[in-house]
Amino acid sequence: MCILHEYLQQSLKTHPTYTYSSTDSSNMPYRATVVIQGVEYGTGVGSSKKIAKMEAATRSLDILIPDFSKQKEEMESQMPDISVRSPCVE
Repeated sequence: MCILHEYLQQSLKTHPTYTYSSTDSSNMPYRATVVIQGVEYGTGVGSSKKIAKMEAATRSLDILIPDFSKQKEEMESQMPDISVRSPCVE
């Protein structure tokens, strides 16, 4: 979601709004749609509003920035795995 907000702020000097509705599925009861300057973009569904909102933001970025998901996967695969261990939490 942060990437979408930053992208829109830099490129269009605006921010997205989200509309929410319910679905007929008990597993994925929430639907979120990104609206930018009155135009609907990506829609996502999820078991929570937060998950539906994140999916809608990702799908919107795929529309606004072709190959966004592919670029994101490539960046994530290049990041090292980092784990933090604390003797206090074992």
